[in-house]
Amino acid sequence: MQIQRCKKSDTSDIFDLVRAYPNPAAAAFSVDISLNKTQNVLITLSDINGRKISSQLLTEQPWYQVQYSDLSTGVYFIHVQGETKAVVLKVLVF
Repeated sequence: MQIQRCKKSDTSDIFDLVRAYPNPAAAAFSVDISLNKTQNVLITLSDINGRKISSQLLTEQPWYQVQYSDLSTGVYFIHVQGETKAVVLKVLVF
């Protein structure tokens, strides 16, 4: 997993954007997380059976990009937990 951190100006008190792309994906995909304020974010990737593939605490940045690769074919869920809101995304890997 590769994490890239970038600065972005604050505008509100919730997530601006959480997206996974491409979706469906061929063995690899990225997740963009844009926050309206600097906060800690826990991002967890799990498979269709609920098994945790990875979990990472991302700290003190308003924008993150996380890349996942070498995944087997299947359905995955990305749970993004901020300080005040959580988002779950579904990604299909073929």
